[in-house]
Amino acid sequence: MCELFGMCCNHVDRATFSLRRFMKYSLDNPHGWGIGYFDKDQKPHLIRSPTIALEDPLYLQTAESAKSNIIIAHIRKKSRGKRCMNNCHPFLHESLNNNWIFAHNGTLGGFPRHDRSAGGTDSEQVFHYLLDQMEHYRQTGSFRGVYFGLQYGIKKVFEISDPGTIKLNFLLSDGVILYAFNHYKKKPMYILKRSKEHGDAFLISTRKLSEEHWEKLPRDKLLAVCNGKILALSKRFG
Repeated sequence: MCELFGMCCNHVDRATFSLRRFMKYSLDNPHGWGIGYFDKDQKPHLIRSPTIALEDPLYLQTAESAKSNIIIAHIRKKSRGKRCMNNCHPFLHESLNNNWIFAHNGTLGGFPRHDRSAGGTDSEQVFHYLLDQMEHYRQTGSFRGVYFGLQYGIKKVFEISDPGTIKLNFLLSDGVILYAFNHYKKKPMYILKRSKEHGDAFLISTRKLSEEHWEKLPRDKLLAVCNGKILALSKRFG
């Protein structure tokens, strides 16, 4: 059921090796792929296709050309919504004076449709709902930041969803911070720290993409990574 990959480092870099490993899982997730990243001017780039990543030359071209301090990738196995471009992750939207890139793994049964959604996935509905809740949180006080606004949004998602249907794993970024959340028990997310000559990087994925020491991401805690360093890890939700 879909796969997620994210990278956050303290310098502009590529993730070609990891993205090549990542695409091998597309045979089991054949309904599309997407790679999103931000350039040096914080302009977002989103390349998507409703094809099998392993069989699409554009995927490799994008994996080799994507250069950023934050990259988010997704390969899709559809559970809701037809196979088409609009239903491929990641999704992109401008909110809170920033562009946001979001990719999701899992399902949320009966989640309400959002007016801004172009496709038919529950993932896109959740993305726009989270942004709305973050905006609402920011407007209710003078000293309210994005990180706590996202925590507020996640809590609201749990409140309006049937607990038995929530399978919520996601990666979200505004080009400065990479946020990661793992709730789906049967689909753990893993994190790896790499130290290079020119700085540190964190990789987050639903698959261990190398023989290095990948650790499970703590479940039901919101992780924020910035410039290759862990910025915050919330208390457990619920």
